[in-house]
Amino acid sequence: MKRLVFFLCLLCGLSFQMATAQTRNYDVNRDGEVNIADINAVIHAVICDKYISSNDVNRDGEVNIGDINTLVDRILRDEYWDDDLVFNVGNASFKMIRVEGGTFMMGSNNGANNEKPVHEVTLSPYYIGQTEVTQELWKATGCRNRSHYKGSKLPVNDVVFVECQDFIKRLNVLTGYHFSLPTEAQWEFAARGGNDSEGCQYAGSDDIGSVAWYKDNSNTGGTRVHEVATKLPNELGLFDMSGNIEELCQDKYGAYSSEAQVDPEKPITEDGDDDCVIRGGSCYAIDSKCRVTVRSLYSNYDRTDNGLRLALRDSLPVALGVSENNVEMMEGGVATVTIINGKGAYHAQSSDQNVAVGYIEDSKLYIVAMWSGTATFTIWDDQSDLKAEVLVRVGKECSVGGVTFKMMPVEGGTFMMGNTWEQAPGYGDGDYAYTVHEVTLSSYSIGQTEVTQELWTAVMGNNPSEHNEWQNFINPQGPVENMTWDECMEFIARLNEMTGLHFRLPTEAEWEFAARGGNRSMVYRYSGSRYLNEVGWYEDNADHWQGGGVYGPQTVALLLPNELGLFDMSGNVRELCQDWYGPYSDEPQTNPTGPETGDKRVTRGGSFADQSGDCCCASRGHTYEFPFEGGNLVGFRLAM
Repeated sequence: MKRLVFFLCLLCGLSFQMATAQTRNYDVNRDGEVNIADINAVIHAVICDKYISSNDVNRDGEVNIGDINTLVDRILRDEYWDDDLVFNVGNASFKMIRVEGGTFMMGSNNGANNEKPVHEVTLSPYYIGQTEVTQELWKATGCRNRSHYKGSKLPVNDVVFVECQDFIKRLNVLTGYHFSLPTEAQWEFAARGGNDSEGCQYAGSDDIGSVAWYKDNSNTGGTRVHEVATKLPNELGLFDMSGNIEELCQDKYGAYSSEAQVDPEKPITEDGDDDCVIRGGSCYAIDSKCRVTVRSLYSNYDRTDNGLRLALRDSLPVALGVSENNVEMMEGGVATVTIINGKGAYHAQSSDQNVAVGYIEDSKLYIVAMWSGTATFTIWDDQSDLKAEVLVRVGKECSVGGVTFKMMPVEGGTFMMGNTWEQAPGYGDGDYAYTVHEVTLSSYSIGQTEVTQELWTAVMGNNPSEHNEWQNFINPQGPVENMTWDECMEFIARLNEMTGLHFRLPTEAEWEFAARGGNRSMVYRYSGSRYLNEVGWYEDNADHWQGGGVYGPQTVALLLPNELGLFDMSGNVRELCQDWYGPYSDEPQTNPTGPETGDKRVTRGGSFADQSGDCCCASRGHTYEFPFEGGNLVGFRLAM
């Protein structure tokens, strides 16, 4: 061991006597440089078999040869940053400000009860966004901009926790870094000015008007929310940490402890099923609500003046950045994924070459879709050991009698089925919808849209739809409805014979998993959004057809799709499922198919004539008799 240590000392001494690093993530001695002295400190700890937290470079609870290797790797690669980091994503640029670790007294004994008790907190170094996340950056990642106040340099506003998490995941994919929301302690330490704090009650001053947009000065120019960085910064160069918009933190809301803490955090569950902390006050807040110690409870369905600020623990990338990590294709198609932050020597491998194959050229991964299904490409950078994963979803385009339709792959997974928290309990059909239970599904495919009148006619030679002639309009691209159960089964049998494929109705569990967005679920109440108007036709908006005020089912795929690229799974027409209707089991299930017998079939999704609550992903319906003799609110979607 001593010989190995001596060799490492020589290696580092010869290789790196003239270079230093300004980052302090690996600055064991905290002298502003990363060099041989830091390695010697760790070597000494290893020889003495003594654990010192500052020497635990890898933060794995041990000080060993792994920590030495990490320091050597960082030094020899010469990949260090200045104290502040600048990132560019599309046309958007943003800066992360270095916050030196330190100890401070968190909270206030002069504020509200939830600011007490004052307690000691020690934080490791980290980075935090110089400004709130702008709408320009938000849109550059591909996220929908639902902000009430719009403008490229305005902070994104009216967002919820799971949408922030989706934005951060997209940003991490594009950059290869591991951004997050700040913990509450990180937020307050930065707002106070970190180790440079002058003790101001607002972020940067005791004069709130100089550093914050708040109730008394924000109502200008027809807007309340203002462009970022138009007031003075605080001691660390951070803008708008008092006022403008309230900022979401990573922590679950709760009472403070009086105990001293080190890097405290209380993470929120991934689906946002918790009340989290918001900090900073807003453009609507009075001055006392913009103090650096003020904290508030945020519910995942509150959408007022909420936004976010980014945090980052490490100045080095943790993965390859790629232009996208979820690629949707059709059989025979070709797609390109650009590698963003690697060294230029790459190789890639597909998890299933029957689904997709690919090759790398000029920092691009070219993907060729072979067969319907899902495959994951792993891309390695041979020089940096960084890697990225790209999920490829290959759909099947089918054609019958000149009518084309698409079947989209749904990767198998496990989810909680039933009236989960975001579905707003109280809707649904009594106790039959309330039992939340775990369901595991194998992979399958489902129709991108409901079966259209055009497709039905191509297969069956007729059109049973009541809305085909109702109010004197014909809509071949509208969903077929008013067919009987037996006619539906005959349609599927004929379609299978014509195509040589094996279509069927989805099970109820398959339908709900797809409606929720499968493994890409954003935990929306409706299929693809928290706002039904964005994704579904229901009683309040279903007079849209061709602008003629016709009340009925609409052309498929006019509104936004859900996370899997599926349209109209909330509203338009109710969709038949294969299952008999009956109560849920509370036991975990794998590929459930419902009760063995019954007198009604399940319908899902709500319709143009239904209220919003009937269009939730968990809401259940059923036919009113069996055999089902048809109805102008009921259609169906294919599965295979």
